[in-house]
Amino acid sequence: LARLIENDWQQKTGVPLRFVVGSTWAAGNVAFFGKSTPNVLINGDHDLSPWVSPERLQACGYVLLWAPEKSGREPGPWMREMNPSLPEAETELSLPSQPAIRLTVRWVVVPPAGRCDD
Repeated sequence: LARLIENDWQQKTGVPLRFVVGSTWAAGNVAFFGKSTPNVLINGDHDLSPWVSPERLQACGYVLLWAPEKSGREPGPWMREMNPSLPEAETELSLPSQPAIRLTVRWVVVPPAGRCDD
C-alpha cells in the first residue's frame, strides 16, 4: 500500500510525500512502511495531530486516504472538507494475515499549493 501511494504521489507531483491524511490504520500504514515516512494527520483532526499545521499541509500537499471497513461506508465530514473534488484512485488489497479478506482502499492526491520547506 505504501509503495503504491508513494508512486502515485511522485508521478503526479514530482516532490517528496510529506503528509498523509486518514485513519490511523490506513494513513499509519503509509507512514510506517513508506520510504518517505510522511507525517500523519489523523482523521483530518489537527487536535489529534498537533505536529501538522494547516498552512504547511496546504503548502506541501497531501494524500487523503481511506479504507471503508464496510461496503458503502461513507467518509466522515472532515474527509469531504479536505477533498477538493480531485479524481480518486482505488485499489483492492488482501491482508497477509487474512488473505481471504479483500479490502478496498481509495485515495486522492492533493498537490502542493505553495513552497514546502523543511
